[in-house]
Amino acid sequence: MSSDRGPHDLGPGPGEAEPVEPDLISGGMPMRPDDELYEARVARERGEITSGGSDYDPADVPPAADPEIVIDLTQTDQYLEELEEIRRQREAGELITEGSSGGFPPTRYERD
Repeated sequence: MSSDRGPHDLGPGPGEAEPVEPDLISGGMPMRPDDELYEARVARERGEITSGGSDYDPADVPPAADPEIVIDLTQTDQYLEELEEIRRQREAGELITEGSSGGFPPTRYERD
């Protein structure tokens, strides 16, 4: 750090390099992955699993998806309440149904 900079100045000064943390340095992805090393690692891990080296038991694994729950919506309380309200409105004449005028006088559009 240059001597003309104060202790609260951040970043490198002119002509100074940016400090680099050692754990942030990465070699990146290799140009050619080592397939043989990968295959050996996979074979070793498979061997550990199948040889009983782990506590893996297929019977202890839950199914991949939840069981399908079938609900008849026409039997729910909310559906039955709504159906009763529709019946009440229809009987009271509050509900306009198909083919009814709804209590309005005819208009010239119905003649066309």
